[in-house]
Amino acid sequence: MFQYGAMNPTILFRRLRMLLSSSDAIPSSIELGPEWKETAKTIATAKKVAVLTGAGMSAESGIATFRAKEGGVWKQFNPSEVATPTAFKTNPHKVLAWHQSMRSICQRAEPNAGHYAITNLQALVPEVIVITQNIDGLHQRAGSKYVLEMHGHLFRMKGFCDADIHEQGTPVHCPVCRGCTRSRESWKPEYREAIVEFTEILPGEVPLCPHCSGALRPDIVWFNEGLDPYVLDAAWNIADGCDVLLVIGASLQVQPVSGIPWRAAYKGVKVIEINPEPAEVSGFWSARIQSSAAVALPLLLKMIEEEYR
Repeated sequence: MFQYGAMNPTILFRRLRMLLSSSDAIPSSIELGPEWKETAKTIATAKKVAVLTGAGMSAESGIATFRAKEGGVWKQFNPSEVATPTAFKTNPHKVLAWHQSMRSICQRAEPNAGHYAITNLQALVPEVIVITQNIDGLHQRAGSKYVLEMHGHLFRMKGFCDADIHEQGTPVHCPVCRGCTRSRESWKPEYREAIVEFTEILPGEVPLCPHCSGALRPDIVWFNEGLDPYVLDAAWNIADGCDVLLVIGASLQVQPVSGIPWRAAYKGVKVIEINPEPAEVSGFWSARIQSSAAVALPLLLKMIEEEYR
């Protein structure tokens, strides 16, 4: 079983300093324009910072982004075959095998300097909350305390809800896995207090809920599925109520997440983008830094510590 837990703060700072001291962490050739100092000052004077991260946040940890023009996951796999409810119902073994391969990649990956910088930013700013589209758990492994997962978590399982059951009438939801594939008559009372947090995906098998015996699936948002309305509402509220919103490694190509920076800017929040390939949208950024998270965030953290603390 792959465990995620909070890392000792001392270890976090030691690891970040080790990454900062690496010659590869901050290229000597990087030119710091006025947007760098402006960003550092903006973050340093904030009381509430929200951090919206996309796939680019984990790219330097060796996890391929999904929508990159070259090497993107969806350039290599057809999402309709491995990441939809219909695909799971038609061929669950293929879907689970693909997710297990993704799990293996994420399990081998390590948080990068950008992940640790966000964690250590919590020591400099009164409130730092992460809103992530990523499903790899690297923010948590780096020690971030407050992480809102927009698209779920690859290392969690939940019950599969068959759309046909919904069409046939009011579905019966299992209180353990939240699925709706079996009637109450088949439930196992001895497992009514069980918690489905993690289930290993074995080749050729479909994991089942111990309580209702319904099929379990990865607890992530697939294509043709909507975001959890409670999670989305929380993301709006976090972005609306912060002083600064950092948008890191996000392409902002998909609604409704792409609308979060627009709305935050409309509410008066200072929105800052950090991305080696800036998003195509424009018109609302307070500052834009064209750099990767693993380079920009530790450097900004160092600037804040040296100039504003």
